[in-house]
Amino acid sequence: GEVLIPVFSEQNRLPGLESLELSVAGRFEDYSDFGSTANPKVGAVWSPIGGVAFRATFGTSFKAPKLTDTSQAFQFNFAFPTFDPSAPDMQSLALFLTGSNTDLEPEESRAWTVGAQFSPEVTKGLNIEVTYFDIDFDGRIVAEPGNPFDFLLAPEIFGPLIDRSPDQGEVQEILDSSFFNDFVFPRPSASEIDVVLDARTNNVATTEVRGVDFNLSYDRKTKYGDFVFGLNGNYLIDFQNGITETAPLIEVVDTINNPADLRLRGSIQWSYFGWNVSTFVNYTDSYKDNISTPERGIDSWTTVDMQWSYNTAGRSSNRWLDNTRFSLSVQNLFDEEPPFVNNSLGVGYDPSNSSALGRFISFQITKGW
Repeated sequence: GEVLIPVFSEQNRLPGLESLELSVAGRFEDYSDFGSTANPKVGAVWSPIGGVAFRATFGTSFKAPKLTDTSQAFQFNFAFPTFDPSAPDMQSLALFLTGSNTDLEPEESRAWTVGAQFSPEVTKGLNIEVTYFDIDFDGRIVAEPGNPFDFLLAPEIFGPLIDRSPDQGEVQEILDSSFFNDFVFPRPSASEIDVVLDARTNNVATTEVRGVDFNLSYDRKTKYGDFVFGLNGNYLIDFQNGITETAPLIEVVDTINNPADLRLRGSIQWSYFGWNVSTFVNYTDSYKDNISTPERGIDSWTTVDMQWSYNTAGRSSNRWLDNTRFSLSVQNLFDEEPPFVNNSLGVGYDPSNSSALGRFISFQITKGW
């Protein structure tokens, strides 16, 4: 459900209150496996004078785990002696739980934004938008929280996944299940298990994201056609991950397999009597290869996309050709290769920030009736 309340508008505006809109929304969901959840969202848009507006929002969200993450069919459990600095003889018989997790809970997050929009009346066609966002994710689902053989070496990080006083009945149930693999180590009794290490898919990670989105556009009408100039981008201030609730947050912006801090997309569009030509320039900022030793830099990546189209709507006497759009698109016009990255995948580039597809050309005909 959603309610929009126009507190002030053209009918009752006041000095400093050109307009004021409040919005309240709510979403209720009920899952047979995870229970119910209610997530609200509130927002406000205030315009003190014409062409200037400020806005803010706050909301929460909810994401249920995938069925493959909760199915017993993907469980794999085994016992094995492992190094344990806390044990008298420096070794404990550990029960390792890996694979899917029937006890998974949904992920949750909360987000708030503040922004401003400027459309000066003295400069017709100019529009500037800036938005700051702050998002926190809790109980994020992590398929591999880490190497389970390292859990006991870093209890300050993996504490939530270590159980040194496991319930004997629950342990015996795991040992007797068809998902226990005794090819790794002979099946022990429940009393022989010293510690349970939970390396299954778990709700343990946290993520904090802060950044700024911005969009500038200028629409200019001339006798030679309409021109639209645009620039939109995203700047990430922080993108911090914690592998568990007790682990320190690690900044991952500008590292391999994580987002670069700055992305830009500029555009120029021209339209005239059914013709339309659009050019886009895409830019991904340089970042660092934090996997190689010594650390090395990864170059920025700039590509150009273009589209040419013609729409016959109202311009053709042939009923088969009328209201037909012909378009030719080219992505990565100059066939720019992605920056080299010495990653563990062996593909030589970072799929998170570039593409190896190269130049891609497509032609499309769209007919409307």
